[in-house]
Amino acid sequence: ATITLVHPHLISKKNRLDHTVAVRVAGGKVLRLATARVHLDWGSGEGSVRVGLLDQLPAEILLGNDLGRLVSSYATDAAAPVTTRQQSHWNNHGTPVGTQVRPQAKPPKPPKPPKPRPNETTSPRPDHPLTWSSPATLRHQTQTDPTLERYCDRAGKGPEGVRDDSIEWEDGLLYRYTARGGTRKPQAPHKQLIVPQAPRQELLRLAHDIPLVGHLGVTKTRHRLTRAFFWPRLSEDAREYCRTCPVCQKTGKTGDHPKAPLHPMPIIQEPFSRVAVNIIGPLPRPSATGKRYILTVVDYATRYPEAVPLSNIQADTIADALLRVFSQVGFPREILSDQGSQFTAELTQQLWRLCGVKALHSTPYHPQTNGLCERFNGTLKQLIRAFTQERKDWEKYLSHLLFAYQEVPQESTGFSPFELLY
Repeated sequence: ATITLVHPHLISKKNRLDHTVAVRVAGGKVLRLATARVHLDWGSGEGSVRVGLLDQLPAEILLGNDLGRLVSSYATDAAAPVTTRQQSHWNNHGTPVGTQVRPQAKPPKPPKPPKPRPNETTSPRPDHPLTWSSPATLRHQTQTDPTLERYCDRAGKGPEGVRDDSIEWEDGLLYRYTARGGTRKPQAPHKQLIVPQAPRQELLRLAHDIPLVGHLGVTKTRHRLTRAFFWPRLSEDAREYCRTCPVCQKTGKTGDHPKAPLHPMPIIQEPFSRVAVNIIGPLPRPSATGKRYILTVVDYATRYPEAVPLSNIQADTIADALLRVFSQVGFPREILSDQGSQFTAELTQQLWRLCGVKALHSTPYHPQTNGLCERFNGTLKQLIRAFTQERKDWEKYLSHLLFAYQEVPQESTGFSPFELLY
């Protein structure tokens, strides 16, 4: 409330004022209230205050923000109820007869003290305190480090007056000078401190781990180090540090997917010991006899293909077509196919068991497993597409298209399928 409100029966007529005040109560309604000037004593202070008179109050007095620092004083001093002079007179001399006394509202409970907040700062504290050596210790480490012996021997032996690509002693420390590239204007050589073995791990941590560098990759970490430092095998140490960083191993990098190593496929030396089968279709233009599918069979050893036109791809139709092909060249030891229902049906599996053929199936949604047959399918569809521009019945001339493919050398073998098979 912006003004203190008091019940009218507590205020005598001599304390009331002539002017009124507009007050917006809960619900948004605006009331025009009479005012009075009373002397309030709230324990930690007292004074003359202008108050509004309202008989619809939950308590005798509703304190307002106009009392200034009363709010903070009242919050910390719960046992300090506010009384008027009339209430104080009644307490000392008794309540007049016939006067109705309302029970005073219980003082509110003091609020819980706020929990102490930790000191917030935008500067992150390092997880590990810095352990830089003193200059004297760094000089001693540089002069006694076995990994820097060849640099100590080279120090000061460069051409007189030329510092590009040279090693120099300065104040007991080794520095490396290299020429700056990538600019046409002559510039001073790049100066790097040659670091002994002891502080290298901490420099790697500062260049990779702290929040200001953000766990970036090997190139960025190495670039930060080489701005001012150098030591033997710095690039290898930076690469190993980033590779074994626990945070980087847990989070990874975008696009950082290690590729599985490639292994060569086994070489099949005996013709038709392993064959791959697949299906083309449905073709957009059926043949004269209504065939819309083609069953393809490719030998892994000779790359010799066979193609059988089909009207449907049910399991019994596929089994009959394969029997016609194998009756000419013999049954293979292994047959590779995808996981289509016509190849995994019980009828097809029973046929392979009776004929002693081992069925192999490619990984779902991974046609690269049966890449030999898939590639032949693409070539055959291209031949049919070009052929049907002039002739409509592709089934009649399918054997001609197969001959065109079988009599030319294959890039993988260097021989034609006819030459290897016959």
